[in-house]
Amino acid sequence: MMGTAGENKVNDEKPVVKFIEDMTEAEMAQELQFSPGLENLGNTCYANATIQCLNAVPELKTTLQKFQGLPSNDVNQTLTAGMRDLFTQMNKSTSPVQPLIFILVRLPLSPFYPPPPGNEIHQIGIFPPPPHSF
Repeated sequence: MMGTAGENKVNDEKPVVKFIEDMTEAEMAQELQFSPGLENLGNTCYANATIQCLNAVPELKTTLQKFQGLPSNDVNQTLTAGMRDLFTQMNKSTSPVQPLIFILVRLPLSPFYPPPPGNEIHQIGIFPPPPHSF
């Protein structure tokens, strides 16, 4: 005979199946690898949606993680550092994140600051406001 019959341990343990309906929000975020989203700070929903879409681009996230700069007088460096820090906060959290620091960093840099009231996307200056009709 080749070899000996040592202890044969049969694995009777079945994997525990946990349905998504039974998971907490933290467990779902970890299992599905979703970022938790951003809180609406009053008319920032379009801006939040844009930021969340950008956070889903792996190449952008990788590039931002490598960025070593800090906020300064340079507009590009300040925006890049702000976005990097916001993405880092979003990816580490299991509950919605307030994009307050990024919004505060971004607003003064906008050529349209202060934005007209009620213009959601224009609050952070991603797109220029629509022309006004008189």
